[in-house]
Amino acid sequence: SGVEGVLPGQILLRRGDAGWVSNLEEGSRHYYYPVHISGAFVFTPTFASGLYLLLCRFLTWNFAEVVAMASTISEITTNEETQLWMLLDLMQSDCHADAIASRLHLSVAMKPYGPAAAPPWDVKEQLLDYTRKRHFVSTDCALSLDQEFDLLEQHGHGCPELVTRREIVNELRKNAADLGAKPKPFRARICLGRQIDDRGFD
Repeated sequence: SGVEGVLPGQILLRRGDAGWVSNLEEGSRHYYYPVHISGAFVFTPTFASGLYLLLCRFLTWNFAEVVAMASTISEITTNEETQLWMLLDLMQSDCHADAIASRLHLSVAMKPYGPAAAPPWDVKEQLLDYTRKRHFVSTDCALSLDQEFDLLEQHGHGCPELVTRREIVNELRKNAADLGAKPKPFRARICLGRQIDDRGFD
């Protein structure tokens, strides 16, 4: 159908790339995923196998699973893990709201490991897209208020739209902390953009 033509339903695997294979652990040409006795999920015995599974889920638009796996990300230390992580660059052009949220979840997960573990995308641009599309993000993929605020604190400076969003999120966090209390009204600065000259109009 027409819809199937634009959805990422199939993956073409490129096998035997010399550069790729040279970074694999000796004797490791495949990833092994033991299936739980319930049949409901699989285990990822190594960090590299987890990254590969995450990559496949991202490519096939299983964004909720990507977000669920984000919290399992740890420091990338081997060439095999690095080449898998850098392949996430392929997903930068995916403008689906949940894809944007997934990239931000991965950014949060890698934050403790410093600049060397920075994701292969511009976090500030992703935040701006998330702010503009947040109403389309599914519940399973949405950032928590604390996660969003931390990202805005780090990357939201210099952009009026993100500065306003940071103020709003901060107030929402305060209201959420006061359980049972009536939400307090607050004012936020809204940037309406450049004013267009209306001379010549009645």
